[in-house]
Amino acid sequence: MLPRRLSACEPGAYYPPLTKKRNPPKMLNKVTLIGYTGKAVEQKYTPGGTAVARVSVATSKRVKKNDEWQSVTQWHECVLFGKPAESEYIITIAKGTQVFVEGELQHRKFQKTVGKEKVEWPVTEIVVSSFKKLGKAEKTEASGALANGSEFSEEITDEDVPC
Repeated sequence: MLPRRLSACEPGAYYPPLTKKRNPPKMLNKVTLIGYTGKAVEQKYTPGGTAVARVSVATSKRVKKNDEWQSVTQWHECVLFGKPAESEYIITIAKGTQVFVEGELQHRKFQKTVGKEKVEWPVTEIVVSSFKKLGKAEKTEASGALANGSEFSEEITDEDVPC
């Protein structure tokens, strides 16, 4: 008869470590946000036909300055590519909707020609892998249709789309 194995709850229970040590990841590029959308989702297409959707998400925290509590807000630019950017679920998200965003940071340089001079500046955005609505919009605005006066002026090429 085999000896009875102790459960983890019983005193004296000991389980030897696994034969292989689990090594933690060497690097990690992951962003998780819960915040509110600043405007309706903007959708465009690259010259190659890839859908690109952009949305700004605001997160806030309260800090104490000079015996007064103040709210500090940070804005995060989130980008979706391909089929998720075309989904009705994403493009109908209205301004002020609470959302959960998961993705990775992407840093790139944006170039624009102004007259004869090329202007370049850094852009940091979150390439979204998971995007969920958590609540209803704070302010009631018409949702569903994209804004015609879009501020999405950045030209995105197929090279900007992550693989």
